[in-house]
Amino acid sequence: MQKALNRPAILQPKAVAYFQAARHDSQDAELPADHEQAFAAFCARLGYHPAGVFGEKNGAGPAFAELIDFLRHEGSGITVVVPSPDVFGGRTHDAALAVLEMEGLGAKVQVITTGQALDSAKMLATQSGKTGKPPGRAERITMAMYKRAVKGEGLGKPPYGYRIGQTRKLEMFQPEAETVKLIYQLYTQKNAGIRLIARHLNEHAIPTRRGGKWSMVTIRDILRNRAYLGTYTRFGVRVPGSHAAIVTPDMFRWAQNMLEERKPRRKNGQAAPFALSGLVYCGYCNNRMVGVTRKQAWTRRKDGSKTEKQYRYYQCQSRTNQSVCEYHTKRSDQLESDILTFLTNRAPELEAMKEKRSLAATAAATQKERQRLEAMRAKLERKLRQMLHLVTAGKLPYQTFKQSGPKLIIEKREVEDDIRRLAASRSTRTGTPGQQAAQAIGRLVTGWGTLDLNAKRSLLSSLVENIVIFDDRTDIHLRAA
Repeated sequence: MQKALNRPAILQPKAVAYFQAARHDSQDAELPADHEQAFAAFCARLGYHPAGVFGEKNGAGPAFAELIDFLRHEGSGITVVVPSPDVFGGRTHDAALAVLEMEGLGAKVQVITTGQALDSAKMLATQSGKTGKPPGRAERITMAMYKRAVKGEGLGKPPYGYRIGQTRKLEMFQPEAETVKLIYQLYTQKNAGIRLIARHLNEHAIPTRRGGKWSMVTIRDILRNRAYLGTYTRFGVRVPGSHAAIVTPDMFRWAQNMLEERKPRRKNGQAAPFALSGLVYCGYCNNRMVGVTRKQAWTRRKDGSKTEKQYRYYQCQSRTNQSVCEYHTKRSDQLESDILTFLTNRAPELEAMKEKRSLAATAAATQKERQRLEAMRAKLERKLRQMLHLVTAGKLPYQTFKQSGPKLIIEKREVEDDIRRLAASRSTRTGTPGQQAAQAIGRLVTGWGTLDLNAKRSLLSSLVENIVIFDDRTDIHLRAA
């Protein structure tokens, strides 16, 4: 439940209230019956503009999601007023996660009765070492994994160059270890760049662990991994000398210095995303093509004036990340125009093709996708809670958690956005699959300049299976299902 309030005065900081309609056992932690009046008094006393009230019947639920959406839309600088930390749920972990998520959006949280600021680090610190109740199965598993990490025993997939031995510790796997040594030698002694190293490995038919091609990302990860010094790191635990080293400390330190020196210094601002990302493939190597933005500046000879132009195009990912294949590109504006023209001309064919698929099959596919997203969200929540248990048990430093926790929260938020979009598309879907295809084409063609990126991608994905780029042609494959 959200109730919008008046517009703020100029430069007046905003505040919103988040409360529970249900009563707690702790009466003094409750908002008074007229919560809006109490919130207004709080804002008047401290000089805030009351920008909204979010009410929850039981714990952090739909209204909390609305609050998070509000904070995302408004940006940083909002103060969230609550009756007590219990409003987010009875457990410290629930409250700490809620506060951490709002902190990540640039908001601060205060208790209405005392004005006390809630801080996720302090909330977890007060629970450090306290058990409260016997640990559950998830906590026992997490603690068991932590104990193994302290001993340097391998957990999960071992780094390239190692295998998990009979003692559960990492043991060097010689064929892969030689490749790791080669990567470090090429980078530090031959002064080869990451792209050239990927090309060298691919051209010499040296496969990755899965038998695939090497990419720049994989090479960079190997150059940054302290495991090759013989140091095991997991759950914030670092165990030096846990296993045999593949590279020397001097070589590793040399690689880190070179990585820092060669790090691209980007200007402020980010390039606009590409609408066709994930759909475009190279016709020569079947790898995806990625969106690239380049700026070129030059000085006119006649008058000395400076001119700058931006170029946006799709380029073969094999060329970009693996330094294989050739320089195959396609201008983004031209490709997008070709797609819209193609869809307009093939609309009747696509409509007939879509009619062959039953509505039941469409619903089944939607349900399958929802289950996948729900499972992903549950996995991220489980991982967050496991890390929080380690923090409160004093086994994981809060600063270590602060480095990865917010990233997991953002990832979970993006998955929840996908779930909402899926539900919205299902609720607004009308007509047969063929009619829906015609409607999607109409929306794309007439609203391309005004539709947001997510809407474009959703509509395109429902119509197009993939787009294959050759130097002399573009093959567009429609999605029959």
